[in-house]
Amino acid sequence: EDFIPNEYNGKLYPSRAEKVIQHASKIISKKKLLTEIDYFFPFLEKAIQKFPENIWLPYYKVKFLQLQGRTDDALNFVKPIVKAKNNDFWTWALLGELYYESDQEMSISCFCRALSCPAEESFIINSRIRLAQQLLKKKYFSEAKFEITKAIQTKTEQGLSLGFVLSAYTKEEWFTISNTSTNNKEFYQSNIQKAEEILFRDLPWMDGCLLGKFTTPEKPDKPRRKIAFINQNKKIVSFSVSEKSIKSLNNIKK
Repeated sequence: EDFIPNEYNGKLYPSRAEKVIQHASKIISKKKLLTEIDYFFPFLEKAIQKFPENIWLPYYKVKFLQLQGRTDDALNFVKPIVKAKNNDFWTWALLGELYYESDQEMSISCFCRALSCPAEESFIINSRIRLAQQLLKKKYFSEAKFEITKAIQTKTEQGLSLGFVLSAYTKEEWFTISNTSTNNKEFYQSNIQKAEEILFRDLPWMDGCLLGKFTTPEKPDKPRRKIAFINQNKKIVSFSVSEKSIKSLNNIKK
């Protein structure tokens, strides 16, 4: 019964078990209770399987693995999630957290990719703050100020407390004297490639060729491209893709 979601006025809310496991995971990771991780891991694993829509449970699993020094295991866990849901901001945010301490450039790239995904502003406040913290280390003050300002704006609109971290930034000299970017979209786009390469770095390289553009009678307004490549068995394989599905095709004219 504890694992059954609660229904109220036609809406489903997290079950007791889901809320308890999520909260306990948060405390364990926040306080770095290393001795508790081994005991609690099975409960967290069960919850991840039972509640696949809860984005915080995979987040805390990554935190657990990081605390145990199991970075490779964390990456192996996250990569399939990102591949399956590569247009969901939280999957890239997971990667950003994973690289936060070990690879600043990669962490920035992952958070840029996360913030390039469609998402409600209320969901990406933490990603904005985490990206800003990385940008401050590199003295990208204008870009960092934009992220902090957006986070403050969202919290203010929702009537939420800014909290200590955001309030403290507004009083710092860099925040006062720095110009604010209109947006960071160009910055995101110039920094996302490194993150996207994570998903493909372990795939074998294959020589290929981009062929002509064509349309079908059924979908005359949706052009496609034919691609041919030589597979590992030295055979030519070809297939077609929608032009819109591969962003790198956007600038190709022929």
